[in-house]
Amino acid sequence: MKEKTFIGYSLSGGGARGLIHIGFLKAMEEGGIKPDVIAGTSMGGIIGILYAWEPSWKFVYEKIKESIEKKIFKRLGFDVFTTEEKNLFKRLHDAIIERINLAKAFLSESVIPFDQAYSASLEIFGDLKFEDLKIKILVTSFDLVRGEYVYINKGYVRDACIATSAIPGFLPPLKKDGKILIDGGVISNSPVLFLKKIYSPKFIITSRTKNFMDYRKEFRGGYEFYQRILQYHRLNYEAEELKNADFVVTIDTDNLSWADFERLDDFIEKGYLYTKNLIKIIKRKIFLKKLLFWT
Repeated sequence: MKEKTFIGYSLSGGGARGLIHIGFLKAMEEGGIKPDVIAGTSMGGIIGILYAWEPSWKFVYEKIKESIEKKIFKRLGFDVFTTEEKNLFKRLHDAIIERINLAKAFLSESVIPFDQAYSASLEIFGDLKFEDLKIKILVTSFDLVRGEYVYINKGYVRDACIATSAIPGFLPPLKKDGKILIDGGVISNSPVLFLKKIYSPKFIITSRTKNFMDYRKEFRGGYEFYQRILQYHRLNYEAEELKNADFVVTIDTDNLSWADFERLDDFIEKGYLYTKNLIKIIKRKIFLKKLLFWT
């Protein structure tokens, strides 16, 4: 194995919480560490593709900031779930909309029409293809037709971004080549095994949001039952994946919601400060791995 494929990054999903990866990338760049290959899921896949397009955290930041300013994420409906301050009438309106959206999630493929999601992805990525990227990357998805956990690393980036971030019932799946592809995060939030299998990096660093089974006594019907069961299986699969990583950076997003895209800078700061404190340890582990590999 050549040294050019020595370091691999695995970037987790999590909606807006995945923005912590920009802070992670900033700290790693400052520490002189850059990936040779990347794997990402959902928002981690989008951040990873932007970084593979132009390997600079500042480029990723500007592209995401531009998307937020253009209200791309709001057009995808995420603003309904934010934790921002709202007056009584706004909260009432959003509560009604949330219930309508949950009903739609059961009665149709998605709350957001495919054309709307495609337009948003096209606006960000245009006709960019994986073959145009400066760093090799794969993103994960789940094929409903075959019941398979899959990866995408060829073709148009815009299609892959729809597939890897298609939250079941909320964002539309990608229907292509006989497949119906949804968010890879329904299986695992950290795509370490695909990264290891396809690109074979010698040192895998995983940046992930903190996930755990919180204690709950109240559930609002069958949809939340389903989500709870799905969370259990997803966390267990992810735990198995993480055993194959050489270093795991787990960042707690505290009171920041998965839909709080307007709080971009807060997410970045959390990712940056937490990762910055680990740089010396990461560099030492990379150094030791290289010694073992080259001797």
